[in-house]
Amino acid sequence: SYMTMLPYQLGITIDKFMIGVTPLKTKLVVFLKRPLWFDVGFGLLSVFLPSRMKKRVEQPGPDQASIEGIVGIKNIPVGFDSFNGTLAVDLIAKHEEKSRKGGKK
Repeated sequence: SYMTMLPYQLGITIDKFMIGVTPLKTKLVVFLKRPLWFDVGFGLLSVFLPSRMKKRVEQPGPDQASIEGIVGIKNIPVGFDSFNGTLAVDLIAKHEEKSRKGGKK
């Protein structure tokens, strides 16, 4: 049975949307340099997100210390915005290469 405070069809539609657009294996999503409209929109959307999904979303402040606390200095790429990152490897290219070779994603 499906229980919700929303109208039944709206609840089902939101569930289908969230299942269709969110990667299942995502462990962490970090939103940086968000405009005000994003914070408002995400605040409204987060009401409908399951608590497990909410725990996987981080919205740090603009300072480097808050970002380092989430991802660690070793995971911030060199030249990434105004941060003093130390990671010199292109993670996207490395992941794509691993995928082409049939390695673990």
